[in-house]
Amino acid sequence: MVLGGDMRILLYFILGMFSVNVFSIDYKIIDTDDIKKLIDTKADYVLVDSLTKIHYGVEHVPTAINIQNNQVKKNVNLLPKDKNKMLIFYCMGPKCFFSKNNAKQALELGYKNVYVWESGIPDWKNKGYDTEKGGGFLPMADFNKISPQKLKKNLNKVILVSLFSKKELSGIINNSKIINIVDFTQEYSKLPKDKLIVFYSLNGKIDKIAMKYLLSKGYRLSNLYFLDGGINAWKKLGLKIEK
Repeated sequence: MVLGGDMRILLYFILGMFSVNVFSIDYKIIDTDDIKKLIDTKADYVLVDSLTKIHYGVEHVPTAINIQNNQVKKNVNLLPKDKNKMLIFYCMGPKCFFSKNNAKQALELGYKNVYVWESGIPDWKNKGYDTEKGGGFLPMADFNKISPQKLKKNLNKVILVSLFSKKELSGIINNSKIINIVDFTQEYSKLPKDKLIVFYSLNGKIDKIAMKYLLSKGYRLSNLYFLDGGINAWKKLGLKIEK
């Protein structure tokens, strides 16, 4: 039997109410069509954009609030008091872990009706649905990358910046500055404009967001680099890390 949109949404609510007693507590998955239905019908839910403030300031899905990666427990005031309320977390697609991290924190706080919208904002845009603009702007650029091997030879010539904590990356490169991406809009000014800066994260994807933000603040493209393949590529070569 194929369920229509309304029936699927009703089923999501029913399963959310009873899963705590019948199944192990875990988040559930919801798709883009059902998100659109929830928004159009003005259903009772909370939609959370788990991306950075930078992403959210450029655009986000209508009705979404912003709670950055691993920040749910620090922003309980933004969540409903009703632990049975439908909470939906999204980010940048199935490989993005921000929404899953936030969903797990919501479950740890006792929320029982927690969903991850895995396909997230890329699928929303691919389907032609409108986003809300936050007024921010990120310039497009062809960013410089540096290989782990070349970085190893030039560590004393650059400022090396990890965009995640030691715990989040299971270790960082020696002598790295840590400016967590969730704090980047407040902390970026600590970085000099006249030095070569190399950013890295897990696999290199989030680095370009930080670099685009710096370009919008007057930093020069020629001074901005990202580690090709991120910390994963560095570790794969057996290079030293600091835990």
